[in-house]
Amino acid sequence: MKKISLLVITCMFLVGLMIPSFTHVQASVSFKDVPSSHWAKKEIDYTAANGIIKGYQDGTFKPNNEVTNAQVALMLVRALKLNTNNRPNPNLTDVTPAYHAYKEIATVMDEGIFPKGKTFNPNAPITREAMARALANAFKLQGNGGIYFTDVATSYWAYPYIMKIAVNDVTTGYSDGTFKPKNKVTRAQFSAFVARSLDKSFKPRPEDRVVTLGLKLDSQRTYIYNYFDYTGETKKATWTFNGTEGGQDIWKAVYENNQGQSAQHYTYTENAKGVTVGFYQADSGLHIPYPLTFNKKWTVHQEGMPSNYVVTNMAKTVTTPAGTFYDVIEIKNYDGYYYYYAQGLGHIMTVDATQKSSKKIMELVKF
Repeated sequence: MKKISLLVITCMFLVGLMIPSFTHVQASVSFKDVPSSHWAKKEIDYTAANGIIKGYQDGTFKPNNEVTNAQVALMLVRALKLNTNNRPNPNLTDVTPAYHAYKEIATVMDEGIFPKGKTFNPNAPITREAMARALANAFKLQGNGGIYFTDVATSYWAYPYIMKIAVNDVTTGYSDGTFKPKNKVTRAQFSAFVARSLDKSFKPRPEDRVVTLGLKLDSQRTYIYNYFDYTGETKKATWTFNGTEGGQDIWKAVYENNQGQSAQHYTYTENAKGVTVGFYQADSGLHIPYPLTFNKKWTVHQEGMPSNYVVTNMAKTVTTPAGTFYDVIEIKNYDGYYYYYAQGLGHIMTVDATQKSSKKIMELVKF
């Protein structure tokens, strides 16, 4: 569970008062193209039962159809039960008062859910990045940072919105560590996003999360770590990307302590089988096999000795001097060490729990 301050809880409570409540019922909604095995069956039933999204006259839902900007405006007005009367004319060049969704479009623009502009592109499919902005604005979601996607730079315009829906568990992104901001949103996906925004019981469970890629260090970043040795001395290490050789990312780590500086080279290799980190040109290293799921176990043989690992958490919250990170994967070594990795960022922290008092032996300070 994420630890939230009293102020944040109070703000969330006040925001909750502004969002209409819905009854979580297993309604007698049945679409002939949405079988009970469909991944979004419950969310589709929920949004349909509450009149947020409707089916077609032929009894289908068409879950894989893309949703348009106008349809999203309609559905968010229904979800929030917004009054559409007497809204100012947004003066759009592509939406006149005669358009069937004019009132809803004028409403979402007046509410700040969609940005003001000269056009709305009502019939264009909405993208995942535009969907993130609409949901973050509509449900007044808070939070920024702590979750990283390999295809969303922190400088990207949609980053704050994507972070808000990620931190609030409205989306988990894809199992390869991407968000795919330009992808279009389907009716099934939008049903899931709205259901999660309105009712926390629809939010994905950490134990169901699957990760297939995205745990290696980001070559576009410089990482600064603190290392703590058993003499009590703290070493600062700066990791910089040093090119690729033989399919391996080479990282140069420069260590600083009271005696001066020293350097080591490490390699990171990631493919569909997993990610491996080790000393440059060494035969052994830490291997994390994909796909990663809760309670997955494996053995790594290092210098002829077996070392056993298990995934103990798929959505840990970890705080270091670099910040607070969400959805961090916790890996336990049976010898008593814990390793923490985040998609889109890589290694966050290592903890030695072999003693009575657990001790950090490595933590991310800056990136």
